[in-house]
Amino acid sequence: MKIKLQNKKTILWLLLIFLLGLLLNIYFFLHNINHPSEFTAILQKEKKSYAREVNNAVTFIKNRQYALAADILDEITGAVHKKKQLYTIYLLKAQCNKNMGLFRTALKNTGKALTIKKTAFAYFLQGTVYEKIDKQKAMQAYIKAIKTDPEYYYAYEKCGDLHYGKNNFTKALQFYKPEKFKKYYTYDSSLIKIALSFYFLNDYQKSLKYCNKYLEFSLKHLYTETAYFLLALNHAALGASFKETSSYFHKALTQSRNTTIIKYHYAVYLIKKKKYRLAADMLKSILDQKDRLAPHIKKTLSRIYLLKQNYRQTAAHF
Repeated sequence: MKIKLQNKKTILWLLLIFLLGLLLNIYFFLHNINHPSEFTAILQKEKKSYAREVNNAVTFIKNRQYALAADILDEITGAVHKKKQLYTIYLLKAQCNKNMGLFRTALKNTGKALTIKKTAFAYFLQGTVYEKIDKQKAMQAYIKAIKTDPEYYYAYEKCGDLHYGKNNFTKALQFYKPEKFKKYYTYDSSLIKIALSFYFLNDYQKSLKYCNKYLEFSLKHLYTETAYFLLALNHAALGASFKETSSYFHKALTQSRNTTIIKYHYAVYLIKKKKYRLAADMLKSILDQKDRLAPHIKKTLSRIYLLKQNYRQTAAHF
């Protein structure tokens, strides 16, 4: 009998110890949920790991190492479940794909990003990819970007560029809006494109206006030679004095690295002003350069010699 009672006491003690251990486990479990714990630390580590990998990918993209960036992004895609993070990854992958010439893959990734969140930037990036394969669809993507965010100027400029590329200068001017978006880095290029558009539409006064506005308000002075070149062409078209027009040609030449086109047009202007020797010297200075304008230069030289009635030199250039 005593042995049986001792066995029962042993079993009861074992049950009590088990129950106490269970209660302690439950307590610590609940305690860890409501306070910083190892679980929280693991989550923070995962966030840091994601941020680190994305930053590495961005660095590779900046260094034009697109394949390495794409590999990193592919590796972390499966481990990411938050939509915001996936949106970022898909757009970065699309950027890599585009620069690697994988346009269809890039469009798939922009499409995935847009299913998560429809933003002007995502539509804009989609448009830049479409430009490589379908200009019409590129235009549609840029229009969607504008409708999503009417202040997203980069999409306006891209629409203008597509019309400009088709010599549809009137429509291009509807999209270039530099006054409204002066803070953007494309402000300078927009002013020059407006000036060029008005020049090709034979509206020389407005072209002059935007050339001068560029020279006055330019942020980075990347297109100064173009501005002076356009000033020269506009002054020539408006019949300004030889001295003033020539001064702009000279300013353009001092600012430009590639002077062939400027010298050619300057020579054409000199011919109109009957400055044949100056025009011939200008053309001879660029004739030896391997350039697609060479045939036009030879014909213009021939025209000069004919005007001077120097038939022997004319024959040499036909």
